[in-house]
Amino acid sequence: MRQVRQIQQNRDFWLVALKIVVACLAFGFVAFSVFKYIDAGKQLKITDFKPFTFAVFLILMPVNWFFESLKWQKLTENIEKLTIWQSTKSVLRGLAVSMITPNRIGDFAGRVSVLKIGNRTTGAMSSLIGGYAQMLVIAVFAVLAFALKTKLPAQLHWAESNYSLILIILIILILIAIILFFNLGKFSSKIEFRKCQLLQNFIDGTKLYNSKQLFVVIGLSVLRYLVFSFQFYVALIAFGADLELLAGLCAIAVMYGFVTIIPTFALAEWGVRGSVALFLFQPLGCSVVTIMATTIAVWLINVGLPAILGVYAIVLKNDKSDK
Repeated sequence: MRQVRQIQQNRDFWLVALKIVVACLAFGFVAFSVFKYIDAGKQLKITDFKPFTFAVFLILMPVNWFFESLKWQKLTENIEKLTIWQSTKSVLRGLAVSMITPNRIGDFAGRVSVLKIGNRTTGAMSSLIGGYAQMLVIAVFAVLAFALKTKLPAQLHWAESNYSLILIILIILILIAIILFFNLGKFSSKIEFRKCQLLQNFIDGTKLYNSKQLFVVIGLSVLRYLVFSFQFYVALIAFGADLELLAGLCAIAVMYGFVTIIPTFALAEWGVRGSVALFLFQPLGCSVVTIMATTIAVWLINVGLPAILGVYAIVLKNDKSDK
């Protein structure tokens, strides 16, 4: 037992170390790009800001989180009936807690705080299923973008020599992930923790959903993805980018694919996303200042502001729904 614990501690240490290294490299790349931009004699200012387009970007933020709240409401309907307001509060709480945890793993802890105490363990599994669905959708769109190789920026042309093989491998992995998602209940039914009811309740959460319900969860994940990916494109245009829609959406799909698999901390996420965005969008003609302004604005509006609202929901709004 002591040896297992030691292995776990070593793994956690190296995982945290890796995330710190990734964050440092990301911020270093961002700083290097900015200073290189300054050395080229260009001013760090936005020359073609579009207020109306930026207003559209702002309006899409509540739409984004509405779909996430609706998805969480659907995920919990077999556990406990939540109003859309309770679901929204739950999602915001989860976002607030996730800000201080690696890769937002604390999200489920904030979300289940709205559920009754007896339902929270099962609710944690429901939260993981929702996250799995969103990651699956992001992966599918990233692979679709990769399939449209003519629309990808020059930095990804290294894959052309093995393009067909890479695409086939990605498609196979996606198909396996889809099959697993729609058969979670069947796989989990073979797992039993008779001596630990807490773990059993957690695993039993996968058995609550039929195929129709999982399709609804996937559908809401797709709608949310379309909103926040288009929102990023709108922000680029608002800050002066001249970018074709399909090329922009393909680069955004690849960016979210990379960001999803790169280990990091929530507070360092904008730096990681910024470095990936610089890598992908500069070859498409976007300036450093446009890319960084977009990345920071998207993070502040889509993550920072809702997280602040989530803190407010945790600290000041303990109502009758919190049991």
